[in-house]
Amino acid sequence: MKTLFILSILSTLLLNTTSGQDDKHDLTLVVRNIRNDKGRLAAQLLNEEELQIEGKHIYINGENASAVFHNIPQGKYAIRIFHDENKNGKMDFNWIKIPKEGYGFSGNPKNTFKSPDIEELLFELDSDKKITIKMIYIL
Repeated sequence: MKTLFILSILSTLLLNTTSGQDDKHDLTLVVRNIRNDKGRLAAQLLNEEELQIEGKHIYINGENASAVFHNIPQGKYAIRIFHDENKNGKMDFNWIKIPKEGYGFSGNPKNTFKSPDIEELLFELDSDKKITIKMIYIL
């Protein structure tokens, strides 16, 4: 009887500790169309208010790269990314403000000559998910 009571308590505790993990998910980011393997990619996972949840530097393997954001709570998110070819930690522009390095966004918006609104980039994360972003190079 005492053993049954202890097992009952342990199973209840175990259920309570694992149930809170159900609303956290892994997000796999796949990046395609990278023009070279110089430098690295800098990716930001943003919430609906455009606040950074997590940032990653991703090393390039040929024309592709990937990374995983682990244990992200359920919600709406966006990703923006740029190819930091010279590893200076910032997006480089020419004298008329055209990006010299590649960039991309979740949702792969069509208009690439302006920074898209966050609403265009948002996706729902309610289970483990894979997002693919195609890099854009202007120069």
